[in-house]
Amino acid sequence: MKKNILYFIVVLILSSALVSFAGCGSDEAVIELDGERFLQDPPTDIDRGQPECAAIVPDEPMEITEPDGVTVYVCGAVNSPGVYTLDPGLRIVDAVSAACGLREDADECYVNLATLLEDGQRIYIPTREETAESRGELITVGTDGSSDRDGGKVNINLADAAELMTLPGIGEAKASLIIEYRNQNGRFGTIEDIMKISGIKEGMFNRIKDRICI
Repeated sequence: MKKNILYFIVVLILSSALVSFAGCGSDEAVIELDGERFLQDPPTDIDRGQPECAAIVPDEPMEITEPDGVTVYVCGAVNSPGVYTLDPGLRIVDAVSAACGLREDADECYVNLATLLEDGQRIYIPTREETAESRGELITVGTDGSSDRDGGKVNINLADAAELMTLPGIGEAKASLIIEYRNQNGRFGTIEDIMKISGIKEGMFNRIKDRICI
């Protein structure tokens, strides 16, 4: 009888040791039900009430698209006036070449051919006759040797930088802005439009309005 009891105790101790060894280092739980043992899977993050980790998706780099080209309108004394689309970074001389070059009567010194093109720009090339008329109207020498400006006003649509600089308050910088405005926007519609030039306000306009024309 004592041997049976001792045997039962040894078996119980060994069984307990085996169960402890099987569960060591694992989150699996052992459940005993009606004398049968079942292994339970370890709890997940959701079971523990912890949120699942969201997958991290790296941001895709933004693609910077460069303009396909600049579209300009070339008109005046060129062989093939029209609208042309050219590569960015080109200059007025390239636009003139696209328009099959200057005509024989073009005044190639009137426009700065080295100016960079801008999208939507209007490029007008005058003839030598047009610019000569502008110069002729600038100053007419009277019989008394004085300058007669009654009919010799500065045509702000045709005058070059030197002619524009004869106006009071118009220096080299403002003359360049006037010519650049004409190259990009075409002719002035009224003499008041000259106030669209940076630095030319009503006060300066009142000083030159009687000496300019379009």
